[in-house]
Amino acid sequence: MESPEGALKGEWAQVLSRREAQVALCIAEGCTNAIIGQRLGIRTRTVAAHVASAKVKLRVKNRAHLAAVVMLACARGAPAVLGGLLRLQSQDAN
Repeated sequence: MESPEGALKGEWAQVLSRREAQVALCIAEGCTNAIIGQRLGIRTRTVAAHVASAKVKLRVKNRAHLAAVVMLACARGAPAVLGGLLRLQSQDAN
């Protein structure tokens, strides 16, 4: 991805792995790493690794910026991509 602007168009979910995207969605909901780990059934250290990787791939500096990119992508019409990820997330929970 060339710039963060691409992330704002919903390309963020295509750049991230499935798990990174799931973690990014949880961050946008305001979840801590511990809560994300419980929700996804992974260790907190693994969550932290996914967060770090997502930040690098999306070229954002911190967790708040990552959450903002995800929320803006949703607001700007990325719900089809987001909906697919939410379905995957709910399937993982079952």
